[in-house]
Amino acid sequence: MRKQRLKIIPDRVFHKLWDAVDKYGSKDIYISNIIDNDSIFNYRKYCLDYVEASFVLANIYSLKNMSFSDILNKAGTKKSTVSHIFCIPIRTIEDWFSGTNRSPSYIRLMLLKYFHLLDLGKHVRIESDINFFKTRPSVYVKHKAKNEKRVKNESTEASAALPEETKPSVKTPESYYEEYIMSDDYEEFLDRLIAKTKENNIKKRADRSRFD
Repeated sequence: MRKQRLKIIPDRVFHKLWDAVDKYGSKDIYISNIIDNDSIFNYRKYCLDYVEASFVLANIYSLKNMSFSDILNKAGTKKSTVSHIFCIPIRTIEDWFSGTNRSPSYIRLMLLKYFHLLDLGKHVRIESDINFFKTRPSVYVKHKAKNEKRVKNESTEASAALPEETKPSVKTPESYYEEYIMSDDYEEFLDRLIAKTKENNIKKRADRSRFD
C-alpha cells in the first residue's frame, strides 16, 4: 500500500487558527466553532478529514496555551541554551520561565518550531516547514554550481541520444527537489527527523534527572 502524501496547511491559515485560540476559553469550544467555519479553516480544501482537522485544532489550542517553562521542559533544554541560541538576555528568559512576565506567543511558537514540538499530525505540515528545506542555501556555493552544471550536462546528453519526438524537457535541480519533497523518501526523512529529535529530548531529560 502506498504511503499517504503530505497535507500542507498554508501559513496564512495557520496564522488565523493560532490567533483564534485567544477568543475561546476551552479546547472543545474552540474546535466546535472553528471546524464548521469554512471562512477560517476549510479543512477539506487541504485533503483533511474531520478527525484529522479536529486533531490539528486540538493541538494548536494546547500548544498555544503551553507556558514558556513547559516548552523548555518538553524540549529538554536549558534556559541558558535558549538565551545563547536566540541572543535573548538571560534575565528575560528567567522572568518568562518563572512566570514573572508572560512571554509573547510568537516567541513560544518559534521555540515550538525550533525544537520540533509543533505536531499537527503524521502527514500534516505547515507551508513554511516545507519551504525551509527548499530555500535553505547550499553550504558551498561552488559545490552547488558544480552539481547544477553536472545535472544539466547529463540531462542534455541523455536528451540528445533520443529521437526528436521522444526527447524530454531538461530537468533543473529545482524540479528534482519538487519531486523529492512529494516522494515517500522525503516523508520517511521527516518521520525519522521528528523521531530522532524526540528520542534525544527524552535522553537529555533522563540524563538530567540522574544528576538532580
